[in-house]
Amino acid sequence: MLARLGGMIYRTRWLVLFLALLIVAGAAVFGTGLFGSLKSGGFNDPASESSRAQALLDAKLGGATADIVILMSTVYGRGYTIVDKAQSASRSCFSHCLLFDA
Repeated sequence: MLARLGGMIYRTRWLVLFLALLIVAGAAVFGTGLFGSLKSGGFNDPASESSRAQALLDAKLGGATADIVILMSTVYGRGYTIVDKAQSASRSCFSHCLLFDA
């Protein structure tokens, strides 16, 4: 079945090429009018928890965005957890250095 279809397309390859170019040209002509109809956005749901949290952050912090994100984690296998005193102390020291040593 596909061998017959391939043979037919090969025999009429110039017609197939012309029709493909005609379809692309028609799509380009009719597609240029879509740019005025399309709009960006619409991906945020204002009722979602993340949108409400972002609105609250914008209201409290004046719409500031983070310039850098620092991810801290423990070394695997050392037995630290998120509530260990050593881990908590290192986070506190690091955040204090970031805030007050600038």
